[in-house]
Amino acid sequence: MRRILPGILLLCLCTLGLPTLADTVTVHIYTFGFSINPKGGAVVDPVIYVGDTIHWVFDDGGHNTASDAGQKETWSSGNKNKGATFDHLFANAGIFKYTCTLHKSSMKANVVVLDPSLVITNLTLAPASVNGGTSSVGTVTLKGPAGASGTVVNLKSSDTTIATVPASVTVASGKTTQSFTVTTKTVTADKTVAISAQIGTSAAVATNLTVTPDPALIISTLTLAPTTVKGGVSSVGTVTLKGAAGASGTVVNLKSSDTAVGTVPASVTVASGKTTQTFTITTKTVTADKTITISAQIGTSAAVAVDLKVTTDPALTISTLTLAPTSVKGGVSSIGTVTLKGAAAAGGVVVNLKSSDTTLATVAASVTVGTGKTIKTFTINTKAVTATKTVTISAQIGTGAVVSAILTLTK
Repeated sequence: MRRILPGILLLCLCTLGLPTLADTVTVHIYTFGFSINPKGGAVVDPVIYVGDTIHWVFDDGGHNTASDAGQKETWSSGNKNKGATFDHLFANAGIFKYTCTLHKSSMKANVVVLDPSLVITNLTLAPASVNGGTSSVGTVTLKGPAGASGTVVNLKSSDTTIATVPASVTVASGKTTQSFTVTTKTVTADKTVAISAQIGTSAAVATNLTVTPDPALIISTLTLAPTTVKGGVSSVGTVTLKGAAGASGTVVNLKSSDTAVGTVPASVTVASGKTTQTFTITTKTVTADKTITISAQIGTSAAVAVDLKVTTDPALTISTLTLAPTSVKGGVSSIGTVTLKGAAAAGGVVVNLKSSDTTLATVAASVTVGTGKTIKTFTINTKAVTATKTVTISAQIGTGAVVSAILTLTK
């Protein structure tokens, strides 16, 4: 006959958790078997608490139930007919062996009796979800009152970098509950930590604690106004938190993807009790449209980013370069005219000039388009030639695009 041995049975309980046990548990007696299940079902020994009663039911006659000798619990039903019953109340904890004395070799079983003061029935956390950095209160509950020396309950956190608990707590004599503090740390994303309680080597009881980021440490939005600026013009960024900053404020680190185009402060601090803080993005003049990414980050949390488009200044872009006339006799001058896309700002705009062959034609190194103006003329001085020649005259602002025109020299 196959039977679950006590050690294996306790291992099953550790794996599955203690069942909800009644004050009286029925055990069926049938030919070649004792089990909490009727004949034909799985053979399972009963698990009860001190003070509980086993109620044996004789499904088959011609059997008995009798404890082995030398145990703290003793009983003997005597031989019974089918339909008879027998009860025994257990006052001691332990694993008690018994048999049918008429069939000792084939009808053996155990009654597992647990001390309720050494059994955890519940472990709760209040609240079960907290912001990182705040505490939760755990409560461990025993099946029965602790004995004279109390009951030591060992505690454990599955991740001490997020939540910590005392190594143990003691349920005082005569009591069934004891509370303890779960201390959490700030997190940048939702985390789940298992808090467990265990008495000796018995099965641990566990429950989960959810630790969420402090809203004051989460960036809700990052906005720029405007999102497109002319190079050299500033934009204003606004960082918004999900919750009001604490007493010391919240430091938000800032970054630009291209400091040659736009710069931001290294960080800004959202003041205590506030949810927003503004900062300035300072841009530089560009010779072509550029897009940079401005990002904000709290600690090692995920960065929040938004793009800023920096466009060229029309006043720093050459629209056209014309020569009049475009063909001259060597030694005769031509007039060049450079036209900007927009009026020059205060101080004017310097346009660099160049000739591809200074032995044939020369120009000033540069000309300045006056404040509020869009055009500026300059003279191209040529030299006599013995054959028709061409020279390229070019204009450029800073490192911007070069605009060219061709001057023909005749003899």
